[in-house]
Amino acid sequence: MGFFIKKYLPYGVIIFLIVALFLQCEKNNYDRNIAKQNEEALADSVKHYKNKLGTVTASIKTLQLTEQQLQKELIEKDAELAALAAEFKTVKSLTRFTSNIQLEPVSFAFDEPIYPASAEDTTGYFERKGSFWC
Repeated sequence: MGFFIKKYLPYGVIIFLIVALFLQCEKNNYDRNIAKQNEEALADSVKHYKNKLGTVTASIKTLQLTEQQLQKELIEKDAELAALAAEFKTVKSLTRFTSNIQLEPVSFAFDEPIYPASAEDTTGYFERKGSFWC
């Protein structure tokens, strides 16, 4: 029995390590595909299309996260929001600008009146007659 273990133990360890390496490669490929799909989902926009029934349908890619990854993302976003809120909480600079614009009156001299003024109209009221098209 001792001779059998000494002779075949290294082969068993090698087979075990090859299987463990294969499984680790499969897990890494799966994680890489999930990361690629999440990256595409973050850059994706809503797509509208008409399905076989003739109704308009919208679709968008979604994130695939584990609970731990989701908690990590939420904590990071909360930290970013807290930093932004702290940054904009204080006033860094205040500017007050006042401008008083005064234009000089411009007068024009006409040879004829622009519109005929009636004798009783001293206010310069002008009435437009006709139609107006928009």
